[in-house]
Amino acid sequence: MLCPGALLLRGRGILGLVLAATLAACGSPQEPPAAPAVPDGQPSDGDPEPEADSSATLDVIAGQPTEILLDGKPIGATPISRRKVAPGSHEVTFVDATRGNRTMVVTVEAGEAKTVQSDTPPSVVKLGGQDKNEQ
Repeated sequence: MLCPGALLLRGRGILGLVLAATLAACGSPQEPPAAPAVPDGQPSDGDPEPEADSSATLDVIAGQPTEILLDGKPIGATPISRRKVAPGSHEVTFVDATRGNRTMVVTVEAGEAKTVQSDTPPSVVKLGGQDKNEQ
C-alpha cells in the first residue's frame, strides 16, 4: 500500500522511485519499544524487584572498598547506596579474604531505609615477642 504522497512521486525518475519506496513503508506497523535497561546496583531479571510501594532500601558502607553479598549474591563493592530490597530480614556479607567474611543480618520494614556498616576489625600487633593484648 502506498501513502498518498507516494502517488505524486510516480514517474519522477530514480529519485521519485526511491522516495516512493521510502514513503511506502510509512503505514507499516512499528516495532514495540525496547525494555528499559536495568541500572547498576539494581535487581536484574533473575532477582524479582520488589513493588515500588513495598520496597525498603539499604546503604552498605565500609572503611575501605569491600565486595558485598546480599542474601548470598554479589551486588558490588562498597559504598552501595539506596539498594532496593523486599521488606524482611537480609544477610549482608562483607567479603574479606584476609580476615574472613563478616555477615550481618538486617531487618527492614516496607518504606524503611537502613545503613549497614562494617569497619575493619583491629589487627593484633606483636611488640617485643608478645602480643599487644597480652601486656
